[in-house]
Amino acid sequence: MGPYNCKIPADGATSVAISCETTDTLSIVDIKSLPITIISEGQVYSVPSTTFSYLDSDTPSVSSIFPAAAVGGTQLNVYGVHRVLNVGDGLRDMGDFLGLYIGGNTCSMFDITQDALTYNSAGRAQCVQSPVQTAGYYSFT
Repeated sequence: MGPYNCKIPADGATSVAISCETTDTLSIVDIKSLPITIISEGQVYSVPSTTFSYLDSDTPSVSSIFPAAAVGGTQLNVYGVHRVLNVGDGLRDMGDFLGLYIGGNTCSMFDITQDALTYNSAGRAQCVQSPVQTAGYYSFT
């Protein structure tokens, strides 16, 4: 995406689509209309008439996680502003959530619960930390 790398996960490419995880621009301002370029086996392909933008209005934020320290199997409450359009039914349906991760471990990917969420507003999602999570400091995504 412009000069910013977009990581393609192992299951991110099919015969009809490519999905990738954007990287941090380290910018606090919107970056708009970046050209999309795909590099495969040294060949460079540009995607015509399509651009990508990093926009603050589309970026979710996590304000806190409670408890901040726990053992594997603990239920975590994640507070923040999300940008998920399809938030599910507020019970067990994840809607458009792709997953919550503590480090590299999935946090109950198929068992995420949430309060009734409204797009672009503060809310809470809950998940159960992986029981195999070892002690340490981890990033949350």
